Amino acid sequence: TACIDECDHIMESIGKEPGLIRYASEESIETKKKFRFTTKAKAYSVVLTILTILVTAIIFTRSPLDITVWRVRGTDYAKTTDGRISNLYNISIINKTGEEQRIELKVEDSRAELVHINKGWVLEKDTEFKGKFMLIVNRSDIGKEKEYINVGVYSEGEKIDDVEVDFIGPIL
Repeated sequence: TACIDECDHIMESIGKEPGLIRYASEESIETKKKFRFTTKAKAYSVVLTILTILVTAIIFTRSPLDITVWRVRGTDYAKTTDGRISNLYNISIINKTGEEQRIELKVEDSRAELVHINKGWVLEKDTEFKGKFMLIVNRSDIGKEKEYINVGVYSEGEKIDDVEVDFIGPIL
């Protein structure tokens, strides 16, 4: 655009019509028609604006962590020495922020107790953390073969997300 501006300045200084260098199609130069904002151009502008707003909203509303929890493969449940039932879980947490995160899991269901297998869950910025934890439930609190238990994910004391895990136990 600097070349266009400079050319227009020179054309004006020698008394000629500006616009020798411009954004134009061959047809508009031959017919000397000026640019028109057509219906097609308006439609493309609207679509581009909507896509820009959508991408911006997705970026700013995404979760700072991506959390996946699954039971350890090949295990159903185990009985503890005091007669309670336990399930072992794997957890994968991807830190999508540019900051270090200290993660803590807290069980939201009063029937269950959560035991961290790994200690010190610290996620470096833009990394993935893999760990294990165990849920323990009294046998009398299990009503079905598969129960659902909510586990809260906290960082620096602030709740970030809820994860619903399935707990398998014997049918009474």
